[in-house]
Amino acid sequence: MKQLGVSKFSFKILADDTDSGKKTAELLQSNIEATFDSKVSVTVQNLPFKTRLSQSTSSNFDLVISGWSADFADPISFLDLFTFTNSENNGKWKNATYDKLIADSKTTSSTSKRWSDLTKAENILLKDAGVTTARPRL
Repeated sequence: MKQLGVSKFSFKILADDTDSGKKTAELLQSNIEATFDSKVSVTVQNLPFKTRLSQSTSSNFDLVISGWSADFADPISFLDLFTFTNSENNGKWKNATYDKLIADSKTTSSTSKRWSDLTKAENILLKDAGVTTARPRL
């Protein structure tokens, strides 16, 4: 709110219309509104998966609840998602240093250098809040 220069703020959470999607969105809505009192208003829109996916892909959301499962056991399966040119980067987050670290991690022959690049990239992603991860208890 300070960055936007506003005293009140509202946004919509986009989620699937499954039981878990509804519960997760309602939990976030409740927690956010309780934390920020009347300064933040949150609405929830639960949609069928294909519709939610279409809106996510077209970056038509304020906040979207989605998931990703790695197809192989390596951090790059998740970290690569948030490079600016990745088609799954639906929020269009961009950080040139992050992108370079991910690119460098793919070309080095040193395991320790690769791990260092991935760790630095993850720290940038979390610091910039390029993505927020949570596993709420339902």
